[in-house]
Amino acid sequence: MASSYIRSVPDMLGIALGKSSLINEKRAAKKLELAARANGMCDPVEVTSKSSELILTILYNHVNMGSADGSRILSKDSMSALIEGLQIVYDKAGHEGNWTVQSDGKATGNPTRGNIQLSRLRRAHRSRLAEFGRTTIRAIPLTEEHVVDHYNLALSEIPAAYDQSEGPRPVDQNIRRWALHAIWVVGIHCGLRFDELVKLQMSGISLGRQICMTLPLKTKNSDDFKTYQFMPWPNATLEASRGMDPNLALSLWIIHRGMPPGYVFCDISATARVDYTRPWNHKSFVSYMRSRLLLIGQGSDVANCFSGHSIKRGSVQLYRKIGMHDAWIMKRINMTGEGAYTRYTEMFNDAAPVPVPTFSNVHAAVEWAAAHARTGIDETQQQGRWL
Repeated sequence: MASSYIRSVPDMLGIALGKSSLINEKRAAKKLELAARANGMCDPVEVTSKSSELILTILYNHVNMGSADGSRILSKDSMSALIEGLQIVYDKAGHEGNWTVQSDGKATGNPTRGNIQLSRLRRAHRSRLAEFGRTTIRAIPLTEEHVVDHYNLALSEIPAAYDQSEGPRPVDQNIRRWALHAIWVVGIHCGLRFDELVKLQMSGISLGRQICMTLPLKTKNSDDFKTYQFMPWPNATLEASRGMDPNLALSLWIIHRGMPPGYVFCDISATARVDYTRPWNHKSFVSYMRSRLLLIGQGSDVANCFSGHSIKRGSVQLYRKIGMHDAWIMKRINMTGEGAYTRYTEMFNDAAPVPVPTFSNVHAAVEWAAAHARTGIDETQQQGRWL
């Protein structure tokens, strides 16, 4: 049935899927067919009040969540890939919109969308991986100490004076350190996410005593073009710190980058080859960031807990540290939802993860996640957001 399903629906909704999405869809359709058959269902994509439990069981078994051996539990990416496949299958079958079960027991929508039980299962899965050291619950926030230590390291790496009679000054092969420093400082100062920072174009930068930046695309929470000005830090210590000066940080990077049009934070190879037409990709950025954190004394177990999310989380926590009110911070970072904001105010890696039991079944996993939900956060706002 799965193969005929795949052949019969490619043009059903006019959706152009990538190769990986098609593979995920095909795998999900097969698993859904087998699970439906085992449960006596004639139509695998029929939506009933039992559909949620059906897909949760498929996912639970797929990633081996019940295994006592942490190495046998499949990764977060494996979970996400199967969820994507199931989502496509149900969408193409006409079950669009959030999953809803009416008071009369009738179900509508896609059981992979807006499903709080699915969010809880993903959370339990991630927590099990974290217990075995295979992922982190949340990215560690970047602090001003990290930034300043790295700035001092970068200064110490500047090539020493050279004899001009020996030829041109050697090319600085590690200009990425200045791009990293600028991303950190600008991101923390303006409260921007990594994916927003790398959208910046040179045409959106206005150089002067105080630099202005305009995001070229709509931001996550606004349909308007957003302009940021590097205003003085609302704290004397930060304002006096050269390592935390956003004007200096961005200027240093542009000096090394050059003025050609294109992405401000463009793609840079390990040999300093610059491609102005492409932004710095997240995987390469995180890998380089962690390598630099190791050089300023962070252990590998700590450095591996940093990601692109560390920048905005560090921004929120730095502004709170210097006494700024939450309402001011939310406006500064262009955030409207208090539930989402709470995720940026917590120190997620201060202590070891909460001990997670070996789950006996999918219900035990979902119930554990519900019992350990973070207080003060409406889980309905967190669908699919356990990053």
